[in-house]
Amino acid sequence: MRDHLRTRDAIEDDAQLDITVRVVDRAEGSPRRSAELTVADVRGAHLDCTVWERWPGTADWAVDHWYRLRRARGQVWESGPELHVTAATTVQPLGSDIAARLEVETDLFGAYVCAESTPPAAQFGRGG
Repeated sequence: MRDHLRTRDAIEDDAQLDITVRVVDRAEGSPRRSAELTVADVRGAHLDCTVWERWPGTADWAVDHWYRLRRARGQVWESGPELHVTAATTVQPLGSDIAARLEVETDLFGAYVCAESTPPAAQFGRGG
């Protein structure tokens, strides 16, 4: 599995990770926080995500849009894992139509197999 397609379950405490998420809800931040987000991973599992003011990037954090986070910081609490967008994090907006950029399929055991999308016909040399 590609690193950026990790899921909520792969988040480790105080560790950086690459993950692709969809914004489910957005609230304005509080002191030192640019935004407070509820995001979903590629499997649909929800988690909290804090965008810190020290993050130098810009993103609109639109609800129902996908973002690829590189070097986001994970934190694990008794209530579950959460993400932090810090000064070290880079963010790539992917838009709302993730199917055009990401292919998620279910394997025989019900686990997700994810890969960058290639039109099925092009995979087999038939158009594209």
